Amino acid sequence: MSTNESAGRGVAALVIHPDCTLVEVLLEAGRVLEGMYGAIGCRCVDVVRLDDSMDMWVDDEGMLVGEVNRPATRLARSCGFVWQPYFGVVVVTGGADRDGNTVSLAAAQMAEVRGLLTEPPAGLGRPEVCAECGHRHLGAEWGSICVGCPCPV
Repeated sequence: MSTNESAGRGVAALVIHPDCTLVEVLLEAGRVLEGMYGAIGCRCVDVVRLDDSMDMWVDDEGMLVGEVNRPATRLARSCGFVWQPYFGVVVVTGGADRDGNTVSLAAAQMAEVRGLLTEPPAGLGRPEVCAECGHRHLGAEWGSICVGCPCPV
């Protein structure tokens, strides 16, 4: 899989840490994969295609060596990936061009992801029971994970 931005300036990406630290980075053109390894702190990555224009790159061994990344899990869940949590540091990029090259995360996408991960959903409150799945969330904080349903707590 090729991971080079065709424009040659690099690939703009957002690094999401488990503690909700968000860092914008520019992965060097021609060395995008190596940049991902460095940003994530791993030696092998997997890609989760969130939609046609956004990919989330995760440590292939993250479940074994990392902690649950609640913000990354929340992002994935907002795109319909509700059945598992994600672990460790992740890198979010744009999708791929028609040649399979990883492209930059657009500024609007960057802002959208930041907004999703830094602000609780409107009207969230603290439900005692999730209306979607019936799970109890007593004492759950915003951003807690209810695996298996799209509920935001």
